[in-house]
Amino acid sequence: QLACPLDLGCHSVSVVAITNGNQTKKIFVSGGFALVKNDSIVDIAAAEGFDLTQFDATTAAKLLDKHQSNLAAPKDEMDRVRSQIAVDVLESLTEAMKAEGLH
Repeated sequence: QLACPLDLGCHSVSVVAITNGNQTKKIFVSGGFALVKNDSIVDIAAAEGFDLTQFDATTAAKLLDKHQSNLAAPKDEMDRVRSQIAVDVLESLTEAMKAEGLH
């Protein structure tokens, strides 16, 4: 039986903490894959990621309200899908910001 040198995992919209020595940076990612190697090194593959401190909590809350309202009365199916995606991402973002004391 062969030993697999990697573990592969999927992650959804979330915050990834990157630690370098004593410094930790929180990155908000839209989803992707995590590859854990035998030496405990983790590679993250994500389409996009942003420093969590770059976001404004007030703006995120306003956008969340806007898209939740739009979700209640979408113009068409595409509008509903876009609003649902925005709501999912903005809910995760506002929760992450609150958890980090950035509200």
